[in-house]
Amino acid sequence: MKKTILSTLFLLLLILSSCSSDSGSVKIISLNTFGNKVCLNDRVKVFVSSQVDDVSAAKYTWGCSGGAMTNPAGLFENIWQAPDSAGTYEIWVTVESNGATETRKAVMTVLDEYFYSNFETPYYNEGYSTSSMTLAQVAADGSMSLTATADNGRWLKSWGDTTLYTPFSMQLKYMVKTIKSGNYVKFRQVFKKVTGANKYAMQLDFVTYPLTGVWNVTLDTYDLSLGTTTTQTLATGTNLALLRASAYTYLSMSIDTNQNLIVFCNGTQLCNINNLKTLADANGFKYNIASSGISLTKAVVVNVDDYFVFTNGTFCNGTARTR
Repeated sequence: MKKTILSTLFLLLLILSSCSSDSGSVKIISLNTFGNKVCLNDRVKVFVSSQVDDVSAAKYTWGCSGGAMTNPAGLFENIWQAPDSAGTYEIWVTVESNGATETRKAVMTVLDEYFYSNFETPYYNEGYSTSSMTLAQVAADGSMSLTATADNGRWLKSWGDTTLYTPFSMQLKYMVKTIKSGNYVKFRQVFKKVTGANKYAMQLDFVTYPLTGVWNVTLDTYDLSLGTTTTQTLATGTNLALLRASAYTYLSMSIDTNQNLIVFCNGTQLCNINNLKTLADANGFKYNIASSGISLTKAVVVNVDDYFVFTNGTFCNGTARTR
């Protein structure tokens, strides 16, 4: 009888020991996202912080109700590719360790914007093309300071391999900090070259001279057979009250579905140019946006903030926008 009891106790201890070795623990501390309001097709870095009993045994399973998780499976971090439809979506992660699991979810709002930046994250320069331009974040308000080191210094958001068709609307909040007589600020849309075309549109500029309030709109075209670039002035005007040098100003530059160029400043329409379509039809132009941003004269300093881009027919009108 004593031998039987000892055998039973030994078996029970063995079972308890076995259960104890398979009993894991998981506690999710946080599911971290770089913002919960994002643009269409945005790529958002996400990662989970957790405590587990055995780091080597930890497994991570990611999911989402829309869009896609694009990193390899099993990592504690991922990239969420937002969908191309505005709405509210969930992303989630399940952490598992030795049989124990916990799941955490996050709600993400996809806005109808194609692009937005407030320049307040360390990733503010991602995807930009710069030439003869220095950049510095402004501690006081989180904006970005641009200083041209040569004439026609440029700072452009490049859309890479993506083709952005019209309608296209961009808006920037900007303030000129340093400028001299004759210096300009150019708000620029650069077009993709049309393969096989002998003549094509290169870029469209809304040019301001902040000290005088003079502005003009120019279109640069390139003739392949002649090897020459032609700059054509499409409109001119003056508005010193709006295009002042020392206060934040909202400026929007849009091409609508009819290929009209519309420019607003602080809620006032400065121009509506309706011959872009005629020029395009006559010369085989296409206004497919390759990049957009600002060009400056040497030594001009401009602070920029709240950069919006829309490609779905939403138009900016040179007034403050909220997200």
